[in-house]
Amino acid sequence: MSDNAAATGSLLEDSQFLGTQQYEEPSEIQARIGYTDPPTHVSLFSGIGGFDLGFSRAGFKNLVAVEENQEAADTYRANLVNDCESYGQDEPPVLMERDIQKVATWEILEAAGKGVGEITAISGGPPCQGFSHIGKREEDDPRNELYLEMVRIVHQAKPVFFVMENVPGLATMKDGKAMMEVCENFAAGGYHVTWEKVDAADYGVPQHRERVIILGKRVDVMGMPEQGNPQLHIGAKPGQIEHPEFFRERHDLNEPDQATLDAFGDDPETLDEMIEQIIQEGMTA
Repeated sequence: MSDNAAATGSLLEDSQFLGTQQYEEPSEIQARIGYTDPPTHVSLFSGIGGFDLGFSRAGFKNLVAVEENQEAADTYRANLVNDCESYGQDEPPVLMERDIQKVATWEILEAAGKGVGEITAISGGPPCQGFSHIGKREEDDPRNELYLEMVRIVHQAKPVFFVMENVPGLATMKDGKAMMEVCENFAAGGYHVTWEKVDAADYGVPQHRERVIILGKRVDVMGMPEQGNPQLHIGAKPGQIEHPEFFRERHDLNEPDQATLDAFGDDPETLDEMIEQIIQEGMTA
C-alpha cells in the first residue's frame, strides 16, 4: 500500500462517536445513513455540471457543487441553478465557487443540510492534464494530486457511494501504479472500490470518448454488543479493490475475494430485524 493510502487509513482509527439516536420509523434510519427518497448528490470539480445533470436525470437531488473556474461556474449557474426546475429540482443546489483545497468538508455538509453519512453520492472529475495522453503526462504535475481532495471529502463526509471520472491515461500512468494508488486511497477510508474503462459511444453519445470511471461503495458494519444499543459503524474498515480483468492480467494481480455480508454479524439475521431492533432500543452511531 502506498504512503498516501496508509495516511488516509488512519481516518478509520480516528472515527468519531456521533451519539445515541432514537428512531420511530425505518425511513428515519435509512435517511440517517444516506438512503433517502429522493437520493442526494454532491459534486466536486463540478465543471459545467455534467455529473449533476446525469444524477438529476437519474432521480437524485443535487445539493452542492464545488467549482473554482469562473466560466464553468457561470455556465453551471445559468443552467442548474437559475433554471433548476427544468432539471427536476424544486430548489437549486448551492454553488461554491472556491478552490476545493480551501473548502472544509463541514462547509459542504452545512451547505447541503446533511450530517456525516447522510449524503447518498459524491461525484467528481479531478483535473486530468497530468494523466492525459494528449498532454506531456508529467508525473510530478501538481494537478495529479488534486484527486486527494476528493478522497479527503469522501472519507470525512462518508456518502453511501462515490463516482470519480478521469481520462484513460490514468490506468497506464506509472505503469499502472497511479491507478492502484488512487484505488488504495479511496478504499483505505472504508469503501469497496471498482473501476472500468468505458466509451461514451456505447451509451448513446455520437462520439468515441473513453473515460475511466471509478466507483466506491461504503463499508457499513452493524455491531450487536451483549449489552447496550446496536452499534452502526459507517465506512468502518478498509474496503476491497476490484480491478478489471485486463488490468489484473497486465500487472499480474490476483482476483479479489468475493465480498460478503459476514461483517454485519449473524444477529439480527435480516435488515428488517435490524431496523426493528434499532427502533426499539436506539442506535449508537
